[in-house]
Order: sequence, then C-alpha cells, then structure tokens
Amino acid sequence: MTVAFDAQNLNENIYIYIEKAQLKDIPASCPLVNPNTPMTPEALIADGDTIDYRRGTGGSGQDGDYRGWLRLSKGTGSNYYGNHANDAPSLFFYENMQGMGVDKHVYKNFESKDNKPYGTYLEVTGYYVNNGPTPSSGRIIYRCMLGRNMTDDFNAERNAHYKVTLKFKNDANDPDWHIVYENKPQDLEVQIPTPMYISYLPNQVLDIPISINYNTDLSVTVTKVTAQIVTNHWGYDDHKYNGVMPDPKYGFLSLQLNNVTSSTAYLGAKDFTSFTQNSDGVSLTVPVYTRPLTIEKSFSGANIWVGRQRYAQVMVTATFSDGSTRSKTVDVIQVRRLINPTGVWRSGSSQKPFRVTLQETHSDAFFPKDYADLVSEGPWKATIVKGSDWVQIKSRDSQTWGNTDVVGGTGSVVDFDYRPGSTTDTPRFGLIKVTYHNNTCVHMILVSQGMGTVAIAGNKWHMSNVKYAGVDEATPLFEGSMFKFGTSSVAYKSLNNLKAGYGFPTHATEASDANLDRKYECYDLDGGTCEKTFREVGIDVDGFNSITMTENGAYRVASFEDWETLTDAAAFDRYYGILYGDECDHTVTSTDAAAYTYDGDEKGMLGCFVYEKSSGNHLFFPMGNTGNGRRQYYDCFNDASYGQAVHTFWGDLKYADRTQEMHPNHAKLVPCYYNLWESPGAVYWYGTRHSLISGTPAANSSDWRYGFDINFMTYGFTSYTTNHVYESRTLGGKTVSNSDACFLRRITN
Repeated sequence: MTVAFDAQNLNENIYIYIEKAQLKDIPASCPLVNPNTPMTPEALIADGDTIDYRRGTGGSGQDGDYRGWLRLSKGTGSNYYGNHANDAPSLFFYENMQGMGVDKHVYKNFESKDNKPYGTYLEVTGYYVNNGPTPSSGRIIYRCMLGRNMTDDFNAERNAHYKVTLKFKNDANDPDWHIVYENKPQDLEVQIPTPMYISYLPNQVLDIPISINYNTDLSVTVTKVTAQIVTNHWGYDDHKYNGVMPDPKYGFLSLQLNNVTSSTAYLGAKDFTSFTQNSDGVSLTVPVYTRPLTIEKSFSGANIWVGRQRYAQVMVTATFSDGSTRSKTVDVIQVRRLINPTGVWRSGSSQKPFRVTLQETHSDAFFPKDYADLVSEGPWKATIVKGSDWVQIKSRDSQTWGNTDVVGGTGSVVDFDYRPGSTTDTPRFGLIKVTYHNNTCVHMILVSQGMGTVAIAGNKWHMSNVKYAGVDEATPLFEGSMFKFGTSSVAYKSLNNLKAGYGFPTHATEASDANLDRKYECYDLDGGTCEKTFREVGIDVDGFNSITMTENGAYRVASFEDWETLTDAAAFDRYYGILYGDECDHTVTSTDAAAYTYDGDEKGMLGCFVYEKSSGNHLFFPMGNTGNGRRQYYDCFNDASYGQAVHTFWGDLKYADRTQEMHPNHAKLVPCYYNLWESPGAVYWYGTRHSLISGTPAANSSDWRYGFDINFMTYGFTSYTTNHVYESRTLGGKTVSNSDACFLRRITN
C-alpha cells in the first residue's frame, strides 16, 4: 500500500499536521493458495507497518511538537504530498478477504469497524488546527477500512498495489473516512485562533477575534473581557543580550496605538465591556498594535532584523456574572522584516514582466546569503494602490493582465506577476500593497518606469546618483561614485568596493598602514579614468558649487533644506529594501540580490525608498553594492577595555562610525545596537555646509552639518551628526584636512 494526501479542497486557515500512517489489524499469516480470511483476534497483528511524517519543516518534529510534522493546507505547494510510484514509501501486509458489507461512509460506525471486526484498516494520525472564524485545534485520527472500493468491499486481495489518497474537504471534516476528533467548545470557554501574525512595520494593527461559547441555556453571562500582554519580546531567544531589560514596556507590542515616530507610552492591559452577546455566546475583536518606530534605549516597534521573528503573548480573560473567570492565551508573532523585493524599475520603453516572489531569510547577516519563498499562513492578496492606469498584475498561472487584485490561498507562496501596461516618455510611479498571513501583515512593492526628474515636495529631484562631475548614473540602481566633500574633480568608482582589500574591514583591529598608498579607480573631471589614493584628494570648503556640478545654476546638489523636507512623516512614507531593474525578470534568491555593480547585472540594489503620499511619486537612494554607502577617510580603534592597541584606518569602506562590536557595558543599555558597526547604510553630502546656529561656527565645530544619514538597521533618515570634515590627521608623514567619500544626489533648479 502507498499513501498520499490531497488538501486542495480545504477551506482557508485550516491546517492538518500528519504524524504517521499505519496499518492496523493485519493478518498474522497467509496460506499460499487458498484465500486468507482471519476470523479470530489471535489471527491479527494489531500494529502493522508505519510511515512516519514527523520530520517535516519547522519545529522539532518530535512527539507532542506537531509543528515539525508534515503540514498540509489548501495553498499551492502544500496541498498534496506523496505518490503511488513503485519506489514510494510503502506498507506491506498479508491478504485479508472479509467480503462485502455495509457502506463505509456511515458516521460513527467505526466502533464495529463497519461490522467487519477482523478487517484490516489504515489509520492516519495528526494534529488539526482551525484558525478560521470558529477556531479549534487538537489531536485527530482518520481511519479507513481496506477493500477493493471505498463503499462496501472489504476484500484486501493479494498481489495488489493499493493506492490510497486521503482527500480532505472543507474544514477537514468531510472525507470518505472515519474521523475521531472530539474538541467541541466547552460551556463558557474562551476561543482564540493561535498563533496570529502582525506586520514587521511600526504602528500596525492586528485584530484578534475572540469568542466565548454558551453551549447550553445558561443564566451566566459575560460582564467583562480583559486583555493583558504577558510576554513581549524586544529581541529573540538567542540574541546576545536577550536577558537584559525583560520589562514588557520595551517589547514590540501594545494594546494602544501610538501613531508617532517616537514614544515611550505603553499599554499592557485593557478592559472591554462592549461586545456582541446572544444566546450562543459573546464575540468581539481585541486590537493590538506594533509600537512606534523608536521607543527608547534602541528598542523599536519595527522589526529591525531580516532573519528573526519576535514573539508576544496576550492573555484574554472573560469575567462572568457569577464572578467566575475563564482565560486563553494567544501567541502573537511579529514577522521577519521583508526586503526582497521592495521595488521594481523599468526603463520607459520596457514592458518586461517581473515575477514578484516575496522572500524571507533565517540568516542573521545584514546581507543574507540566501532567501526562501514566503509561504502565507492563511490567504494573501496583492492590490494596486497607486498607478492603476498603467500598472498591471496577474497570478502566475493566468494569461490575463489587469488591475484587479491577485489572491492566494492558505499555505501558498506569495508570488504574482507585474508589468508596465504601456511605454512612457516621462517617469511614472506606482504602489502595490501585499497582505499575507491571513491578510494581517503588510509589505509594499514600489514600481516605477522611465527616467527623468521627479516632482516631490516642490523640487525636481533626479532619479539617480552622480556618476562623475555633472553626469548622473543611467538608472536608479547604480549607487554612483563617492566624492570628497565639495570636490567634484575626483569620483571614486563603486567597483572599488568589490576588490579584495578595498571592501568592508572584516576584522576591526586589522592594521592598515599599507592602505595609505592604496590606489582607487576613479573618474576625473571629464569622466576619464584615473587612479588616486584616498588621502591625496582634498576637499572644497565651499561645497559643490563648481560649474561642472551646477552647470551655470541649472542644477544643485541637494541641500540640507531639501533633505529635511523628505523627513516629514505626515507627507512621506519610507521603505527599505531591494530594487530590481531591467535586467531582472524575477526575485533573486542568492547573496547577489543586492550587489548590483555593472550594467547588465542580474542583481538588485539595497536602498531606501521615500514615497510621497499625496502624489504617489517616490525616490530611491542606494546604499551601495555592499550596503556600505560611505568610505571613511579616518577611523580609529582604541578601547583599552578590550586590551587592544590603537589602529588607524584610511579610506575603509564602512558605513557606521563604530569600529567594533559595542562593549558589553554599553550594549546592555542599548542591546539592539551591539553590532551596529556592521550595519548597512549610506551618507549623502549636502551641496554646501549648513550651520545649526546663527553666524559662522569654527571650521571643525559640531554646529556644522555636511550630509544626510540613511540607516538600514534603525530605519534612520536624518541629518548626519558626526563631523568628519576639517579634521586634520598626520599619517605617513603627511598632514591633511580631509573628509569621507559619500554619495551625491542632484536637483534641477
């Protein structure tokens, strides 16, 4: 016998976890010639061959931990398992000829084994989860008497291959099998589906459905429902500083919405006295919220990790008119931060389709080595929010493009196709909203087509960074070159980042005296190629006012005021992730997903999208092909508490100011930031210095602002506060006033 499972006809939010399939009551012996018809209990073996399915994905797969068993749901990719090939896992048994009998479909007739007490049957055991409107879960058993049909034949004949497929229907309660599942709600029982999922973004809501059952005519009624957050993680189980600051107020979840960018307010318990009540019971929803972006002490309502989920528990207690109470706890999971993909760009003449497949990773690395398809825990949906006049989507199996929603079922991969519906001579922008995990979690896909200036907040922003003096890159994906402050004549090429010894320093204490004379490939003033060391290129204190960059006032490098306009949370949303261009027709799943460097690369670029709510237009600011959008002219490692000597660095590619992992004494106060020195981000120069005070500060004063800081880990988007301009350093016998090398973005006047 071979066994398969078919779950495509299940309802949404129904899951069957299969533990094992086992033959029961098989004959102990069989004659070679005559039919075999055992007629006594002694002629049977109670437990026959078994196929074990407890080595599935997720969980440990051990007894009692159903999360590791084979999971089935209606979604494509998880709705069918097993086959009937000759080499498939098989169950063997002797012939058992029990003749004809009553219909095998009779409900509750298995106590007598369909009146065939010595027949052989197949038993499938598992765990049932219903996260639908009437939640329920528990152990379940499916049993089927064997024979030559599924109605009234009980002859399991020798020299035969029995191919049995268990086809689940509806809520998994209507197959042609006998079911053992007695989990009817008890009187006054609180019912909640668990687990439930909430977005990785800040200020998001999850409505938890609650029902309290009255199964009999009771005089007792519900007077109050109390929700209390009893567990609220800021990190994850094996985080280096997981044990610090266990107070729930630092966690990601709250029972009230603080729809601002920074707040310490936290509500951990709330009473509900208004709800729907009838003779069957009580129903209500309890809303919970991800907290604001920044809470305090480095904690955030947004999930800062791409490879980790965060967990909370909400206990719901019903108080009844007789003074008694009943409680139930729901697990609330904040999903992993999704970055792949976040955007798709097409040139104005291209209508090339792109297969949008949401990817997640379990890696802790800021640049993950691999991604996997996101499977939705419940139905999902893709909706065009902006650009429905030109943005077209369809399901992967459809041949019809349009602007109607694309939907998927429980347990299916979140993927759909996108394309521009026509060509364009001017840039245009669209937004696709994807909801998944029973449509409780949100991810945005920003799409754009064409090149040119973008009208945002009264400015005409350029869509790409500067390649060399006066010339922008051809597409938004290129990170562009890096420039010293105010110096237009030398542009450090992005390809330097990927050369051995020129990238991110993997060891914080490695000496770099040899780097003093390291040559970088550069563009000169006219776009020709030259080689320069990092320290031999100076700075221009007047900023980027050269004729080559401004072209007689037609353009300007974006100023402090220009960038500050984009920080208005009421007018703009920000999204961080990977943008794909013309080269790609699908989501890349390897580490190359965000390493776009050369024209023609089938890769994407990591960066920050700034979306203007009123117009739907957006800008993309790359963070670089390694995620480090800044080359530091001077960096110093000197921490006596680590017993390390002083090392200086010259021109290292590293976004963060820190040169090492944070010392434990500091990390325990801001534990999310302990490895901030490795995090991705970028710095963009202002066109000119900006003074924070009236008058003219000293040259090396902290009252100057020179650039803008985009931090991937913290979702940061703010003025760059560290002064790395006008600092004089002496290395190799030469003293210079210098600056970092950073990106440039221009605006048309």
